[in-house]
Amino acid sequence: VSDEAISALNYAFLMMMMPVGVVGMAISTAVFPTLAQHGASQDTSALRMAVSKSLRQILFLAMPASAGLIILATPTVRVLLERGAFDAESTRLVVAALGLYAVGIAAHSGIEILSRGFYAVADTRTPVAIAVAAMLLNLALSAALVAPFGLRGLAAAASITAFVEFGLLLGVLSTRLGGLERHALTRTVGSTLAATATLGRSARDILRLNYRSVVAAQRMKEALERLDSAALVCVAGRRDRIGGAASGHARTFESELLAAYRRKYPLLVPLWM
Repeated sequence: VSDEAISALNYAFLMMMMPVGVVGMAISTAVFPTLAQHGASQDTSALRMAVSKSLRQILFLAMPASAGLIILATPTVRVLLERGAFDAESTRLVVAALGLYAVGIAAHSGIEILSRGFYAVADTRTPVAIAVAAMLLNLALSAALVAPFGLRGLAAAASITAFVEFGLLLGVLSTRLGGLERHALTRTVGSTLAATATLGRSARDILRLNYRSVVAAQRMKEALERLDSAALVCVAGRRDRIGGAASGHARTFESELLAAYRRKYPLLVPLWM
């Protein structure tokens, strides 16, 4: 893996951690005193409900954030990073890793609240043991995937490991607390997935429409610039014969063409005006 790929992985990981921090870490930190209070009083029912509700809230926010970051990866990286030595190729590398990192946002966010569920019952060994196992799995997957897939393999290994760790924490904690309202959790995940899919399709269509509009506007602008250049060359070559008449006719034709495009594409022409 090249130095550029390593830098791209670092940038992509930091961007992926932003929604994890805003959603998973923030909610988990805010609710942890309540979890600790229920754990200290050995109120297993209240602790189970608090963990389940917090987990559902986190997944409700993290799953759309994951889809949004995947779909908007390219424009997001361009706006935040593409300047100076960070060129289009750098953007391509970061986007390649970010799309796969973003798949694991929900898992990373869920790990935050599940690990605190163990801490609330004074169990620090289990989440640490699972984290160590996940780290070893990440190393194995990274070694297996880096050769055929490069930085994409490393990003995919991290996301796969996050889901495995999330699943292990969820299963063990659910057993420890006597369940985590599985039906409510399943209903939340299902409805959020459906809403996220609809949101993703809408965002994708908007991006495609916007891209086509910008391309069409750029092509029209280039055509008008070529027309203007041709008119100037014509005027320069025949100034002694037709004077400024050709320039006037060319300008009139260009104005009429622009007016026609403005009537047909009212939202596109202002892009270069």
